[in-house]
Amino acid sequence: MYRTKSSCWVGLRRATLALLAIGSLAVQPLRADVVYVTTYIGAAVNATTFFNDPLGLGPSYSAFGSTAIANPPGVPSRTKCVYYYGQGLNPNWLIVPPLGVDGGVYSIEVAHTALTTSPDVVVTAYCADNFYGQTSAGCTNSAVFNAANGGNTWKLMGYITNAAGITDPEIIFKQVGGVTGPGPNEKRLYVDAFKFTLIDVCAGVVGDLSVNGPLAAGQMFVTVSGVTAGATNVTIFANDAEIGQTNLAAGFAAGALSVPVNTGLVKGNIIKATQKKPSAAPEGYCVSPLPADGPLVGSGANPALKVVLSCGAQSALTGPAGADTSGAATTLYHVNATGLAGGSATAPVGGVALVPGSCWQTVTFDFATDPMLNWMAGTAYSDSDPFCTFDALSFAIDPDNPDTGPYDIYVDKIMNGDVVIEDFEGWEAGDSVMFAAPNATGVPDPAIHVLGGGTTSSVISQANAYEGTNSCRIRWQFKNEGQTRWVRVLANRSNGATYPQLDKSKPVTLRLLVLPVGETTAKLGVGPVASQTKAPGESVTFSVVATGVGPFSYQWKHNGSNVGTDSSSYTIGSVSAGDAGNYTVVVSNAACGSIESSPGVLTVSAPPVNPVKIDSITASTIAYSTGAGTQFILLKAAAVNAPMNTWVPVATNNATPGTFAVPGPGFYRIESK
Repeated sequence: MYRTKSSCWVGLRRATLALLAIGSLAVQPLRADVVYVTTYIGAAVNATTFFNDPLGLGPSYSAFGSTAIANPPGVPSRTKCVYYYGQGLNPNWLIVPPLGVDGGVYSIEVAHTALTTSPDVVVTAYCADNFYGQTSAGCTNSAVFNAANGGNTWKLMGYITNAAGITDPEIIFKQVGGVTGPGPNEKRLYVDAFKFTLIDVCAGVVGDLSVNGPLAAGQMFVTVSGVTAGATNVTIFANDAEIGQTNLAAGFAAGALSVPVNTGLVKGNIIKATQKKPSAAPEGYCVSPLPADGPLVGSGANPALKVVLSCGAQSALTGPAGADTSGAATTLYHVNATGLAGGSATAPVGGVALVPGSCWQTVTFDFATDPMLNWMAGTAYSDSDPFCTFDALSFAIDPDNPDTGPYDIYVDKIMNGDVVIEDFEGWEAGDSVMFAAPNATGVPDPAIHVLGGGTTSSVISQANAYEGTNSCRIRWQFKNEGQTRWVRVLANRSNGATYPQLDKSKPVTLRLLVLPVGETTAKLGVGPVASQTKAPGESVTFSVVATGVGPFSYQWKHNGSNVGTDSSSYTIGSVSAGDAGNYTVVVSNAACGSIESSPGVLTVSAPPVNPVKIDSITASTIAYSTGAGTQFILLKAAAVNAPMNTWVPVATNNATPGTFAVPGPGFYRIESK
């Protein structure tokens, strides 16, 4: 008994497929990543995927089949397989695997027994005229069907790339070399099991993109990172709908890219991105998959949020306040926190509310009255240590008004009682001072809480300052609006205060500027008052530059007492010793109230030395001139090098120039007071 397939069937199927293509089938076949085909199903020949003699050469296979089957991993159960023998080079057969992905690339693996198998049989696999697909070079003159490749393992023959619109290609296998038979029990060509595995030809060609911050409502661009070198297109999606793209035929450089969008970003939209790169894939390019999720667009800098002071317990600390430490701590805890939004190390509950506004806010943390919380255990905390470390400023999403941001916050003039812990003065813009970038540590995990990108930073800024010229600008954006989201801004930089000690008997105050959306400068700020040194009788002028919204009013102070008039400068016409000390100015406006500057120090120098000049000496008189004082004293000693405390006054005179009568022999000098 022989089974064959008419060669007319091939032409008929081609015509049918052409008609289907013209009709533009709307339903695509289901994806099949691994497909197994066996020549038998159970004890019967598989008449749906195996066909004998598509070339019409007249070979036959054994009508009884063989029970010598291979059992590689994953192969379907069956009891027999097809085999040929003694047919010369005529054996040929057709396999029609239901692969499921049109244009897909699949590997072709073969399994058969090694028993009584021809040692030298050679087979070629191909698709007629490449109509249904194209096989790789490995499918030509393959030895995969000979005895050396038999056994219970899959052996790779090559690859097939389905043609467009083809999901069940017709693959012709033809013996092109070697010998089978002549007897039925020797040198057989076994046709048993085939395995087709979908190959991702784009693996390693183009990577996934990351959407970076900022993502603010109304923004007309999106920044992405992870661009693959040579990618020619980057597309941005909002809630899975395309909103913009950028193209470069020559290919982009690897790294980050800013992509314009067609309309402004909308708060709450989920932003994703893909990239395309030319490749050997059937379509001619590879596209990175659209991510399952992406970051949310926020309302813009700045929404409301909460802040707590994070400290480290260390009983060995002895002060003073502001002294640097290594940051080592036995317990990490929040000040002014009442709980956690989730489990261990999630966002603190409570804290001080930061409401966006155009004026600097003074935030105070008091160890004596504020609740303290062990944020790893989620339990109330207390100790009797006199000092702790300033571990971090921790900012939490506002649970009542959750918003991803972005956040752009200024911090200035951190004090512990009357000790300035950090005022950020004396550094250059862009320097990293005291605070690290948000979530520079592993807890909380930045991959979960913070949107990546160049806007996550903590650096010196001169755009806004509470007083002086500098502040610390801290920027980040939350990945989503989850109520457990928070950032921990470590005080661990080597510049400025490093995990400084805090005296727990005194409150910690800091100034924070959380500008509303669309605003970039505070409505009140006070520049520095410069320190000066003057000699008695000289004139001195202190001045200050106020920033923000005028008109401004001014009140100058000397060592805390009011002096001067309502002016941006204060002048002393003739300086005396009593004018030395600290000079500050309180600047006020209607928008923000008042800010007192840091002090400028006036140092009054000692009067210049003007020594007495001896003009002449006779046996009876001593004439002198110059000298800075108003009284002149004639002193006498027994020796010229006598100790200063042994010189005895013998006469005084208020005239300059003047003379003294010499009372007798001795050693004399004149002192001016």
